[in-house]
Amino acid sequence: MPRRGWAGRLALTRSRPSPVISATSILVPAVPLALLWCLATTGCSDPVAPDPCNSTTGMSPAAAAGCPVPRVTEGCKTTVSIRVSGGVNPQIDWTPACGMNHVMVRTARPDGLGGIVFWSLSAPLTFLDPGLSYGTQPPGALLEGPTRTLQAGTTYRISLEMIEDGAVITGQGTAIFTP
Repeated sequence: MPRRGWAGRLALTRSRPSPVISATSILVPAVPLALLWCLATTGCSDPVAPDPCNSTTGMSPAAAAGCPVPRVTEGCKTTVSIRVSGGVNPQIDWTPACGMNHVMVRTARPDGLGGIVFWSLSAPLTFLDPGLSYGTQPPGALLEGPTRTLQAGTTYRISLEMIEDGAVITGQGTAIFTP
């Protein structure tokens, strides 16, 4: 007489063991793998409820403003265009949205050289994503020296770089801004 177990166990028989497993001898639950992964890794509470941050819901960008921004998954391979918001604690964005592993803000000199470093970060094992907040240290980033307070009316240069193999710059960008 067969013994039955929970989903995923084989139905065993005592009368004639068989080395062949047929499709009918395995009980498979009718649960999508994505749901099982979600429950196992994130503990999602209601997998059926619509996700207000999901772009397929047709939300306007204004309504989705509180939603998390997806992490960048690859490093920059081109020159980027940098946007720095106003104020002495600006947001730093760049396009295309790709990962960088070094950012530096320093005073801008007329000759384009040097300048006093006000903030410098590196991310040797991860990427720095667009949307950085000046003075903050994202997870996985290393602060390279003290962070100095930006001064209104002073001109600064921001440099972004994606450095691979310790020396090869594959992506970069530079901008001048005055808070």
